[in-house]
Amino acid sequence: MAIRPVSATLLGLAGALFLAGCDEQRTSAGSMGAANASPVAVSTAVPLRTLAQTPFERLWTLDLPGPVHACWQSAQVPGLLVFQLESREMVAVDAMSGHTRWVSQPLPALVTLPPHLTRVLVPGRQANEFANDDRIYLVSQDTLFCYDLSSGQIAWRWELPFSPSTGPCAVGSDASLKVFMGDWRGYLRVVSFHPEKRIPFVAWQWNLGATVLGTPVEREEQITFGDLKGRVHSFKLDREQGWEFAAGGPVAATTAPRDRLLFVGNDDHVFFALNRLTGERLGQLNFQGPIKRQPLVFDNEPERVFVWIEREGSAPGGLAAVYAKHDFVPWVNDPQKQAREVVRLAVEWFIPDVSALVASTPQYLYLTRTDAPQRVLAVDRVNGRIDWTADLVAESAPGKDGKVGTGVPAFIASYHDQRDLTRSFIVGDAKGRVLCHRFFGYLPERTDGLAPAAAATPAEAKALKPKKEKAEKPDKAK
Repeated sequence: MAIRPVSATLLGLAGALFLAGCDEQRTSAGSMGAANASPVAVSTAVPLRTLAQTPFERLWTLDLPGPVHACWQSAQVPGLLVFQLESREMVAVDAMSGHTRWVSQPLPALVTLPPHLTRVLVPGRQANEFANDDRIYLVSQDTLFCYDLSSGQIAWRWELPFSPSTGPCAVGSDASLKVFMGDWRGYLRVVSFHPEKRIPFVAWQWNLGATVLGTPVEREEQITFGDLKGRVHSFKLDREQGWEFAAGGPVAATTAPRDRLLFVGNDDHVFFALNRLTGERLGQLNFQGPIKRQPLVFDNEPERVFVWIEREGSAPGGLAAVYAKHDFVPWVNDPQKQAREVVRLAVEWFIPDVSALVASTPQYLYLTRTDAPQRVLAVDRVNGRIDWTADLVAESAPGKDGKVGTGVPAFIASYHDQRDLTRSFIVGDAKGRVLCHRFFGYLPERTDGLAPAAAATPAEAKALKPKKEKAEKPDKAK
C-alpha cells in the first residue's frame, strides 16, 4: 500500500492555536518568513532495497536460549541492551559486540510496563574518585525489582502494597532513591530505600483522584506526568507540588521535557507546549486523532518535535513533525512591558500508517509500516521525504545443508534514542536468534539548508566506515 499525502484539513491545522505574534511560520530553509500552512507532501515513489543495499551493515548475531519478548536501552546507560525472553529470563548484551554480559533467573511474569535504566555517580574508594552505579528498575506481577546492571544480581525486590499503572521512574541511589509510579487507585506513589535496614518502603504518596497511564518523567529534579482527568502535574522530589495544568481531555501520553519546555498530548487531539517550570501554556496544535504516546524529542533538533497521532474513524494515524520554536514576542501597544513567552508551532510534514520507530540517525528516522511491520522507511527528518524502504529479515541458523534461511522477523526492537547513538536495527526470529545491523555511513552536512544529503552507498559506507575498536570483555558475574 502506498503512503498517501494528507491534507492540512485532515491534520486539523485550521484549528491550530497560535499565540500573539505566531502568525509567521517556518520556511523550508528553516527561518521565520512566509506562511506555509500545509505540510510537505510525502512522495510515494520510493525504491525498495535489500538491507545489503542500505548503509546498515551486519554488526553481530547472537543465539539466545529462546525467543525475545522485549528489548530495552537507555541513553543513561549507553552501549547496553537488555532483553527479556519469552521464558522470562533477562539477558544483558553489549550493543557493539553482541557479547552476553549476564543472564538472570526467570522473573515471575513477562514485563508489560516500561522499565527504567538509570546511571548514578557514586563515590569511589579513593578521594575525588567516582564510579557508575547502573541499575534497572522493573515491575513483574506487582513486585518491584532493582537489578545491578554490571552483574545481573538482584539488589533488592519488594512486593508492592499497591498495583502500579505505570512503569517506574527512579531518581537517585540507595539513601537518596525515589521511585515514582502511578497506581490504579489514583495515587502517585514514591518508593524509597532505607539505608540502614536495607528495605524499601513507601516514602510518600499523593491522592490524585485519577489514574495515571503515562510513566512519570524526571528532568532536573522535577517529575511530570498526566492523568485521565485531563491534568498535567509537576512535583518536586520531596512531596511538593510545583504546578498543575488543565489539559481538557484525558492525558494518557507520557510527557516529553526539553530544556525549559514540556510537550504532551491528550485524547481530545490537542498537542501542548508548556513552560516546564511554571506550567503555563505557550502554544498548542489540534490534530485529527488522539495523542496517546510520548512525543519524540532529539538532542540535535532543538526546534522540532515528532508527534504520534492515533487513528480515529476514517482519519489516518501516523507521525507528524512539528516545528516548535521557543520565542519571546514584544507587546505592540506597550514596548516597555516584558515580552510574552510563546512557542511557535507548525506542522512540517505528516506520514500516515506508520506505527513504530526502530532506529534513528542524525539525518533519518526509520519507521515501520502499520500494515507491514517488517517494512522500514528511511524518512528524512527535515522534509519527511522517504528516500528508500527495505524489509527487515531474520536469518535462521544454518541447516544440515549449510544454508541459512531468511524470513519475516518474529521480533523487532522499537526504541527512542534521544542522542542517536545506537543507530541499529535489532531483529529476532521465533527461536531466539538476534541480529543487529548498524549504520556506519557517512553523513555529509547540508550546505544549502534545503536539499537533503544523499545516503551513502554500501561502497561509500564501507570505505568511510571507522575502524572497529576491540570489544571489551564481558563483565564477570559477581
